[in-house]
Amino acid sequence: MVTQIAAWVFFAARVVYVPAYAFGWRPWRSAIFGVGLLATLTMLIAALI
Repeated sequence: MVTQIAAWVFFAARVVYVPAYAFGWRPWRSAIFGVGLLATLTMLIAALI
């Protein structure tokens, strides 16, 4: 269940990141990238447990 939520969060972050990059949303772009990275790390840790 945790990996499924993390996968959806990762997907949503990547979808939102594209317009953020295109429109140059400076502080938000890094925050969105960080959310995607955190979701990736969550999936990695869940896979190792």
